[in-house]
Amino acid sequence: MLASGLVPSRVTYLILLDGFCKSSEVGHIEFAKKLFHELEFGKWEGCAQVALIGMYAKCGNLSYAERGIKALDIFHRMLDRGLEPNQTTFSTLLSACSHSGLVEQGRSLFLRMEHEHNIKRTQKHYACYVDLLSRAGHLEEAEELV
Repeated sequence: MLASGLVPSRVTYLILLDGFCKSSEVGHIEFAKKLFHELEFGKWEGCAQVALIGMYAKCGNLSYAERGIKALDIFHRMLDRGLEPNQTTFSTLLSACSHSGLVEQGRSLFLRMEHEHNIKRTQKHYACYVDLLSRAGHLEEAEELV
C-alpha cells in the first residue's frame, strides 16, 4: 500500500494491529515493531490507542516489563489528551500489569477505574486482577477477592 503511494487509514492500522495481536510469527513481530515505532509519533485517537495497548499486552515475543510499561505510558498519554478509557482499556492494562509484574500499578488501576473513571468492574476485570495478585504471590489477597 505504502509502495503504491496510498495512505493507510486508521481502520487499516486497526486491522493490522488486530492481526499482529493474533500472530506469534517472528517476522510479523519484527514488522509490528517497525510499524509501531513509526505510528507512535503520529496522532492516535482513542480506539487506535486502545488497540495499541492491546498489541503490547497480547504480543508474546516482547519483554513482559517493556510491554506493561509501554501500555501504561500510552494510557497516560490518552488521559493527557482528554481521551476517556473504557472497560476494554482497563482489562488490557490489568493483563499487561499482570504479565509484567507491575503489581502496584495494576492495583492502582483496579481501584481507580470505578472511582475516577466511573467504569463498572466486570468479571473479566476481577479475573485479570486475581491473575495479577496470584502471579505476584499475593495468594491470600487473591483468595479474599475471589
